[in-house]
Amino acid sequence: MSQPEASAPPPRPVDAPQPSRHPAPLPRGGWQEVLHEVFGLDLRSLGLMRILLGAMLLLDTAVRSTDISNFYSDQGAFPRTAVLEMGWSQWRWSLHMGTGEPKLIGVLFAIQAVFAVMLMVGYRTRLATIASWIFVVSLHARASLVLQAGDILIRLILFWSMFLPLAARFSVDALRGAETPRPPRLAVSLATVGLMLQMAYMYLFTAIMKSGGVWQNGMAVYYALSIDHYVKQPQTSWVMQLPNFMKFLTGSTMVLEYAGPVALFSPFLRGPIRTLVCAAFIGLHIGFFTFMEIGFFPWICMIAWVGILPGWLWDKLSDWQIVRHGPPLRVPLPVNAFLALCLVIVTWWNMSTIHKQVGRSMAVPEQIRWIGNVLRLDQKWDMFAPYPMKDDGWYVLPGRLSNGQSVELWRKEPTRWVPVDTSDGHVPILNELDESLELERFKPAEASSEFKSQRWRKYMRNLWVKTNKSWRLYYGKHVCREWNATHKGGESLRSFRMVYMKEYTPKPGGKTKIEPVLIWKHDCFKSNDQVKSNNEDKPAEAAPAGGLGARPAGAALPAGVNAPAVGTALLPPPPPTLAGGEEEADPAAEPPAPIDP
Repeated sequence: MSQPEASAPPPRPVDAPQPSRHPAPLPRGGWQEVLHEVFGLDLRSLGLMRILLGAMLLLDTAVRSTDISNFYSDQGAFPRTAVLEMGWSQWRWSLHMGTGEPKLIGVLFAIQAVFAVMLMVGYRTRLATIASWIFVVSLHARASLVLQAGDILIRLILFWSMFLPLAARFSVDALRGAETPRPPRLAVSLATVGLMLQMAYMYLFTAIMKSGGVWQNGMAVYYALSIDHYVKQPQTSWVMQLPNFMKFLTGSTMVLEYAGPVALFSPFLRGPIRTLVCAAFIGLHIGFFTFMEIGFFPWICMIAWVGILPGWLWDKLSDWQIVRHGPPLRVPLPVNAFLALCLVIVTWWNMSTIHKQVGRSMAVPEQIRWIGNVLRLDQKWDMFAPYPMKDDGWYVLPGRLSNGQSVELWRKEPTRWVPVDTSDGHVPILNELDESLELERFKPAEASSEFKSQRWRKYMRNLWVKTNKSWRLYYGKHVCREWNATHKGGESLRSFRMVYMKEYTPKPGGKTKIEPVLIWKHDCFKSNDQVKSNNEDKPAEAAPAGGLGARPAGAALPAGVNAPAVGTALLPPPPPTLAGGEEEADPAAEPPAPIDP
């Protein structure tokens, strides 16, 4: 009687860990094992990073979806015609530029959320990782003015993750695959080197760029925690009462950012030292989250450090010693060759950002620069560099309705007008109907809470920067469109002004000053060209006593204006900052150019 033929085993999923053709373990204690321990990543750490990364992508997609109309449709602040008009790079690409309809954009968001869930659970992980990277890059190109450092980092993590075995642990793909004879513990390739170097570069190069004096004299944390539109209260106020502690934080931050990237690749005490480095940087970002509103940036950094945790820590926390017997996973040579090119581009790109510190230009050659632009490997880590901003502020948007009433559009309340008093030398924003009144320079109780999300905080902060002036037109059109969609007749909005209340950060114990700056005037019923013409920079006339801005020579001061005492400077010199709103980088800044950094 013939025996039935044995059925063929089911095909192994692509993302499941593959058994090695050379299962012999590497010699213990040899130089090869040292290299693998230094440049390899534990599969359990990568699996946990994948879960957290998918969850972060899902959360980010959900938060962004609340602003589909505002930021990603033609009805919002970034219509596609404007994005192209501002200088769309030939190397940029975006699926989201294919439509301006909010409903269709919503479909793209839904697809992106599906891939994020697939990544989180580890189902078809390679496909989910590649698709997530594509959607993230596409979304970043669509509205780059709302981006911050966390966005740059997450797209770079996804890039290197496309070449990592994220599904080898804690995944549906691993459950669907057959057990390997000797499960590997490490993944070793240029992708693992790339992820580790990427994290090391972020801290090392921002440390190099922190060349300002406040980083040397210990005052940097004081100025960072004085940026009202970022800090959280009341915990920040408590720390501000501890000057020596703030100096300690300044010094320890610099030590960590210089020493941490080097210690990460220590060949000695590899497990304990790498664990300590990961814990130190995770602690740094817990501190950022505790005191500052900078979006998902701290969490994305912590997720990346979870992926770098050594197997030594896992072994201390579990009995999974058996996984030490398998050889490390490797990737094919052609893939490593491609990754080697990407590593060169990333390294060169970071070197080009410190040309001021090293005194020479190191621009990425055009022959390979285009590759970095297409793959979005471009980056610049200038957080709090060369020093934290020494001024910040908040917006007031006084508007005029068709019935003549005044309304403050940012807070949806009546505009606050007070009698003009320029005794401190500020230039007032006058009431259009009564020049004896000026816009009140009140300070919000907690400026950081006035924004709907970190996206709005970054967007409004970037609108203040002079190089982004052209984008104010589209913000003005968006404000008019949103208000007039729900207010008709006499309550419709005719015009408004964008006023930035700029507050200088004094030295400890000093007195601050609030300077109102008119950055845009918008008429809802005039053409784009007319609005632009009204906002063109014009030669300013000499300011009269009292600092009321351009007025005819010899004109009388409005009623209620107090002229400064004889010999008093009209406008005292401001702290060091670029003119016209062009200030240094903030905690999570991408290069200021909105389309092509």
